Amino acid sequence: MKLIREKYSGAPKIAEMNILLDKEIQLLNGVERQRRAIRREQLEEVVERQLVKISEPKRWVGYNNRVIEMETPQTQRARFLLVYYRRLKMALPPSAGGDPQEHMALLDELADVIVQENHPATEELENLLQRERKLLLCHLRTEDLSILRKRQLTLLADIIRTDPEKARERPVTKLCRKCKKLRPANAFTVHTRQRSADVCGQCTSLLGSTVDIAVYRSILRAIRRDERKRGSLASYAFIIQENDIKHIVENIWHGHSVISNDTDRADLMLPRWNVAQDWSPWNCICLTEQETRAHLKLQRLDRFYQPSVLKEIQSKHALARSVFGQLREIDQEFTESGDWWQVGLDEKLV
Repeated sequence: MKLIREKYSGAPKIAEMNILLDKEIQLLNGVERQRRAIRREQLEEVVERQLVKISEPKRWVGYNNRVIEMETPQTQRARFLLVYYRRLKMALPPSAGGDPQEHMALLDELADVIVQENHPATEELENLLQRERKLLLCHLRTEDLSILRKRQLTLLADIIRTDPEKARERPVTKLCRKCKKLRPANAFTVHTRQRSADVCGQCTSLLGSTVDIAVYRSILRAIRRDERKRGSLASYAFIIQENDIKHIVENIWHGHSVISNDTDRADLMLPRWNVAQDWSPWNCICLTEQETRAHLKLQRLDRFYQPSVLKEIQSKHALARSVFGQLREIDQEFTESGDWWQVGLDEKLV
């Protein structure tokens, strides 16, 4: 740079600076390529040491400080697969001077060995081996097979590292529609308004609002106490959950009383609309505690409620019937399973 400043000025100086900058960029790119190559070699050495450690016999110090070695089926299996791992790693494709028949024979032999393993990656590795065999028949270049070979070695190392006994116990996983992650099947929660369990419990909790669920839990307990007093143990109240009560209050009745428009959640209740019928999402009304006492004493509802209020309540009931359409099937399964007689015996339901 000192020489450029002394010899050039103006446009020639800028051109020389750009040439110097290009040389510096090429030099830094070369250094980065060397760094990545060294890191790649280090990772391969780490994997190699892990596989060698797994394939070694178990050693411990026994009586009179004697070193005892024991071969287990796992170490023998790992040593057997390690031989194929090294052969596949060191094998030269035909374009690099290797024998094509010998290389394809290695792929076929490894495919026969992999079939006997019980591992989730077995099928994928077998498909990759067959794909490389077909590509070799097409006389593909070595550079085009490098990524395929790298994936094969990764899958084979994973098979060697995995205990075959634990590989048989494959957990049942499902894809969460919200976070797009594979979760265990027991991590998915089911509500009465869902058609399928497609959102995990963690995402369900994040979808909820900051409103305390204890308010809706107390509303549900009041409904269940009233149903027990009336002897309606087959009511829908014993199937529905706190989140469903929250949906009824907030989305169907819009969080206020039908009569007084009171929005205090702690004072709201969901009594029966028709006292002669069992409670259900389409047979309830959102009222305050004082209004509930007066409503339950009414004999003829059409005499005390205005037609506009009756029409609004009927539309709410129709909406609840469409939202909780799956509740009838759940109730039928609950009743036919014979679990209905346990309602009221568990103290947690009180």
